[in-house]
Amino acid sequence: MKINTKNTVLSLVLLLTLMGSWAQLSGDLVESSRLVTDSISYDMDGTKNGILVFDIVVDRDGKVVECVWNRVESTVNSRVSSYEAKNRILMGLRFSKDNTYPPTQTGRVTINVTIRE
Repeated sequence: MKINTKNTVLSLVLLLTLMGSWAQLSGDLVESSRLVTDSISYDMDGTKNGILVFDIVVDRDGKVVECVWNRVESTVNSRVSSYEAKNRILMGLRFSKDNTYPPTQTGRVTINVTIRE
């Protein structure tokens, strides 16, 4: 049996990329295996190490239509950082379009914040 090394490496890179994205996403979106079509960076600089957690709602077109900062689950309390992360999610994160999905699906996005050096 001959293994195509190029395809194997490409598949591995794609899998690792998707795993990185899914580690920062949870909820109905992940459970239904809805694909991320436009990703964002899940890391940002801040004045304190921790995480920012956002509850999102995505429509059938794959657009994030609601994004609420979950202060209870977040360990970073900076309004500036939360505003920047929220805009990043609303403006950049997109999911696959499909009319078979429910009108809206919920999920959770976690952004890692690290101290600027």
